[in-house]
Amino acid sequence: MEASEYDVGWSRIEFGLTCAAAGRWDEAAAAWEPVVAKPASADPVATGVATTLVARAAIRRPDGLEEAISAASGMDGGRALVAAMTQLLRAEIALTQGKSGESIEAGRAALAAFDALPAPAERAAAALELARLAPPTPGMRDAVLEWLDVAARGFERLGDEKRRRSALTLSVEWLRRTPVPAATPGIESGLVERVTWLLGSLTDLGELTQRAMRAAVEQLGAERGMLLLADAESGQLTPMAVHGAVDQEARRSMVGYSRHVVSQVTESGDSVLIADAPIDPRAVSESVRDMRLLSILCVPLFLGGRVIGVVYLDDSRRPHAFGQAERRMLEGFAHLMAVAIEKAQGHEEVRRVNELLEGENLSLREAMGAQLRVGGVIGSSSPMQRVLGVVEHAARVNTTVLITGENGTGKELIARTLHHSGKRRQKTFVSVNCGAITETLIESELFGILADVATGVRARPGRFVQADGGTLLLDEIGEMPPNQQVALLAAIANREVTPVGGGRPIPIDVRIIAATNQNLRRLIEQGRFREDLYYRLSVIEIEVPPLRERKADIPALAQHFLEHFARQQERELPQLSPDFLAVLMQSDWPGNVRGLQNYVERVLAMTPGKLLQPNPMPPDLQRRSMMPRLNRRRLSEAVGEIERKMVGEALERARGNQSHAARELGLTEQAMRYRLRKYGIASARRNRRIRRK
Repeated sequence: MEASEYDVGWSRIEFGLTCAAAGRWDEAAAAWEPVVAKPASADPVATGVATTLVARAAIRRPDGLEEAISAASGMDGGRALVAAMTQLLRAEIALTQGKSGESIEAGRAALAAFDALPAPAERAAAALELARLAPPTPGMRDAVLEWLDVAARGFERLGDEKRRRSALTLSVEWLRRTPVPAATPGIESGLVERVTWLLGSLTDLGELTQRAMRAAVEQLGAERGMLLLADAESGQLTPMAVHGAVDQEARRSMVGYSRHVVSQVTESGDSVLIADAPIDPRAVSESVRDMRLLSILCVPLFLGGRVIGVVYLDDSRRPHAFGQAERRMLEGFAHLMAVAIEKAQGHEEVRRVNELLEGENLSLREAMGAQLRVGGVIGSSSPMQRVLGVVEHAARVNTTVLITGENGTGKELIARTLHHSGKRRQKTFVSVNCGAITETLIESELFGILADVATGVRARPGRFVQADGGTLLLDEIGEMPPNQQVALLAAIANREVTPVGGGRPIPIDVRIIAATNQNLRRLIEQGRFREDLYYRLSVIEIEVPPLRERKADIPALAQHFLEHFARQQERELPQLSPDFLAVLMQSDWPGNVRGLQNYVERVLAMTPGKLLQPNPMPPDLQRRSMMPRLNRRRLSEAVGEIERKMVGEALERARGNQSHAARELGLTEQAMRYRLRKYGIASARRNRRIRRK
């Protein structure tokens, strides 16, 4: 088996899964089918996984069920991942056939199999797909809500906000369309837990209260439920949401509620449970008699120590509809609703203020949107959307920003976007690399120097003065020596700089943006970075994710770079082959976006045709294909080869800095130098650290 075929096979699987997650199952099947067609030259695990995936894609076609059943009958499980995928396929077939009991059992078995593997993303995706295929029958309700809970929690841990919202939205649809029986004491945690994550996805107060009351009424089996909030000025209670488990015509004639009971709750702050209204003196009122109510449950909504409203349930069909278990459950529900209402009101206030700002700065916002695109920030994935959301808010203010992330992730591009999207865009953007300036020249570079401080020295302004009124990017701030950090801290705090050689302090108006690929908190613990400077710089912190965590952006980035370099090379724009895209998705891109950019440029320069193929492979996939075959070599040889590769890669990532590479590998500097000599790494002497006296 050629290593490149192995990589291409798994690359196709990963690319197809990305398409399937977006609902493009036909495109996904086209990516998986070549892996199934080459069983002799592909990894058997990859072949088994691809076979089950092709069958799952067939289920999504109107005429593909028989094909999927035939494929499932020929699967014998095999490796753990293939077995889990096979179990998932059988569950999806049973769901498509309407076999509720069999599908629930198979679905739970599939999720248990994924849970035993280090595959949280696959487990969450499997749970969501099971719920999507489930028929809308009452018998499937509990299982589907269980699957959606698994999916929502899994995507939340993975940071996949888009698919988490899909799971939450689908759970709301199931709560809406399938009735539930009356509540029992054993289901108390179900409502509170479900409403917790349902409310976490909603900020609109009207939609929030309506959906929450629907869940409460259905879960508790009430005939009708109502949430009433007190008016901020008059204090009068007003219904915010009403939901009934009876037909629409009956609900129109039941618009009232027991104001007597509601008044008792708001005045006393205690819950009221009436099991048999006709004989309970607390329920003596005309409204109760007119509506022929038999059971009533009403609990207060507390916020800031005062009652801001009530949650009210009633039932005219039977007495004793509610007990102490339902009372405890509704009190927990009311607590969650009070917190959610406070949150929603806060969102509403923020929205109102933002609308005022948008009205005053509409042109600024339009310019910002254009600059975000023109500046080259390409990112539709959830991690990058979160970053761009913070960038958009940070661009409106002049607060100091700290940008962190690995090399090549685009930290300087984010900094320039902040500048060109903000109020200082008409002024200068100045960038200085703190790691590229010697220790003796940092202060003169930043703060300027007076004439004749030393023989032949001319006066020149520093970078702070050059950036006055604009933005100063302090790149690689983690490389700045501690002595110079004191002067930088004083300049930021006092908003003035003093040139080397003395003279009067110069007032400055500069927005500071710092960037680093290092862990500043760890440097603080090591005494190499000042804690007070860190807090000055990290008022707003933006962490740019590595490309391996935002692979959904790779196709768009590759297309962007392809168009750029095609124009640069004055040639017709070629197409990206499926194999090329699949390989791009498989690589972990240790060089991040910069590495992807260089790779696309290199392949384009070496490919004269109109279709780009992955030749050569990305560097990390090349190294993976050259990994020693442990079963064909002596153990000492294989270990030595792996160690040599790890040392060389660590040194490459550290840009030749032996100390940094040694720390990354958990070695002492002496042990690092020994391994460089042992394996004859050519850069050993050239990269040796020079100690300053």
